Amino acid sequence: PRPFPAPRRFIDADLNRQFAGRRSEDTQQLEAVRAAEIEAQLGPKGSAQACDVVVDLHTTTSNMGCTLIVNSYCQLALRAAAY
Repeated sequence: PRPFPAPRRFIDADLNRQFAGRRSEDTQQLEAVRAAEIEAQLGPKGSAQACDVVVDLHTTTSNMGCTLIVNSYCQLALRAAAY
């Protein structure tokens, strides 16, 4: 991926909106290309080939302290968060 060329969250499209069959048809968009690379490594979300757990690390300017966000439907993630 390109290094931070602009002071904003994304260049062409929101990466978070490029998964689960919602990818842009524009295959030149940086985020669409990156989403395809991620899905090739981790498997399409919800498929039998998908990873069981993915840890997605972020930074923030919010004063949140150490925060862990998990989906309530994933019992493994809930147990890990409780640990």
